[in-house]
Amino acid sequence: DEMTLFDIQDDVTRKIVGRTVDEFGLINQFLLEETRSKSLDELGMYEASLRYNAWVWTFDKNDFLEAYRALEHCYKLYPNNVMVLALLSDIYSSDYLLAYNLLDDPLDRGMALAQRALNIDPTHQMAQWSLALNHQLRGDMTLLNNTLTKIYPLTNSNPFLYLTLGIIIGMTKDMEEGKRLVDEALEINPYSPSWCRIMPFMYYYSKENYEEALGEALHVNLPTCTWDPMMRAAAYAKLSRTEQARAAAEQLLALEPEFQRKRRQILY
Repeated sequence: DEMTLFDIQDDVTRKIVGRTVDEFGLINQFLLEETRSKSLDELGMYEASLRYNAWVWTFDKNDFLEAYRALEHCYKLYPNNVMVLALLSDIYSSDYLLAYNLLDDPLDRGMALAQRALNIDPTHQMAQWSLALNHQLRGDMTLLNNTLTKIYPLTNSNPFLYLTLGIIIGMTKDMEEGKRLVDEALEINPYSPSWCRIMPFMYYYSKENYEEALGEALHVNLPTCTWDPMMRAAAYAKLSRTEQARAAAEQLLALEPEFQRKRRQILY
C-alpha cells in the first residue's frame, strides 16, 4: 500500500518524539546530567525516574543502587504513585535478572509492587511490563501470556515498550516477532540502550548465522554487565576465533567470578 502524506508526517513525528523525549531520548539524557549533583533528599519523582533511566542505559551496579535508593526514597513519600511502584518493581525483579543479588526477596517484592500499581491503574504501561517481566523470570508462561495480551494495545509508539516486549516475546514465544519489535524500536529511536541487541543476537545465533550474531554483540557497550562479554564469547567460540573467545570469557569471569554458579539465573 502507498503511504499517504499524513502517514509520512505521522512517521516522521513519531521518530522525532522517540529520539528526543522518550525514556532514553536526548532531552532526558541532558536533564539527567542537570540532576546528578542533587542529594537523595532533594530528589523528587521526576529526578528518581531519571536515575532509573541512567541505570537502564548502562546496567551498571552502581547506577542500579542509585536508582534503587532514589525510588525507595520516593516510595516513602508517595506510596501510591503508580510510576514509582512500577519502576521500583522493575528494580527488584532486575536484581534477580542481572544476578546482582543485592536486595532481599527480589521476585516477591517485585511482584507485590507491580500488583499494587495495577490495582491503582490497571492500564499503566510500565506496571504491566514490570508484571510481565516478573512472570517471565518465574517461568509462569500462562500468566505471562495473559499479561502480554494486555500490554500490546498500550504500546502505541513507545520505543521502550517495543524493546522490552520484543525481548520478552523473543525469549519466550516467537523470536521472529521479538526481533521485529526490537527493529521497529531502533527505527523509532536509534539511541536506544545497547542491551536491546541481545534480541537480534539471539535471533541470528539461533539461525547459526554467527557472523551476524557477532555483529550484534559488538554493538553492545555494557562494560560492567555480564551480557556484553558473554555474547561476544559465545559468538567468537562458534566462529572458532579461539583467542578472542578466551579473552571475552576472561572479561566475563572478571565481572562475575561466580558465573558458573549463577549462569542459569543470568540466562534465565
